[in-house]
Amino acid sequence: MTPNILATPTRQTVTLEMGPVTELPRQATDMIRLGDAIAVTNTTESVAAGHYLKRLARMRRWAADIYATARAPLAAASKTLAEQEQALVQPLRVAEKRVMGQILAYEAASKANAESRARVALDAHLSAPAGTPMPLVESAPTALAQGVHKRETHTAAVTDISALILSIAGQLLLQQPGGSDREHWITETCAPSPQATPDLLEPNQAALNALGRSLREDLSLPGVEHVVTTILVAK
Repeated sequence: MTPNILATPTRQTVTLEMGPVTELPRQATDMIRLGDAIAVTNTTESVAAGHYLKRLARMRRWAADIYATARAPLAAASKTLAEQEQALVQPLRVAEKRVMGQILAYEAASKANAESRARVALDAHLSAPAGTPMPLVESAPTALAQGVHKRETHTAAVTDISALILSIAGQLLLQQPGGSDREHWITETCAPSPQATPDLLEPNQAALNALGRSLREDLSLPGVEHVVTTILVAK
């Protein structure tokens, strides 16, 4: 049975008819050119620039709303297609992973059995009289179908974040001048490694920003500074 999908993906271009807002690009260009001529050198010009800023913000929100409205049907269709795709593809992935696990488990067991037979044969050969030929032991047979091959992916997983931090800190400390007693303590306590570089740690920017908002000028963390960014909000 053919799945009841929303649409069949094809190579085609979707064109949106903008209707009554065809003048939008020209209006935006005119507004931007007006802003290019603004210079603020006194209070009167600052107030006038503020009024222009409000007009600019209103135009930006208007343009954004136009495109948000135009994108809404496309976003809804895309969401529906994604949900239907997941409903169809995810069970296939689960089945694929299960069968893959069965094959790999069988291969691992076959390899372990072959290694065990080889050890038994070697022990028997060592115990046999001199000159006894070494018995042949068959290797584990290949159990993969044609067109199926194994691919290994190597990654790294953090199992102890504190140990990783200490190692990085220790490596940084070893690069600073100091005596042998200090280096011995660092080596014993931090387990530094040339592989332990600061780029292995990524700052949690969301947590740092939350600290900045709550503590403001009272923020006091080594290697972290309080940053104030000022903008104008026009309504």
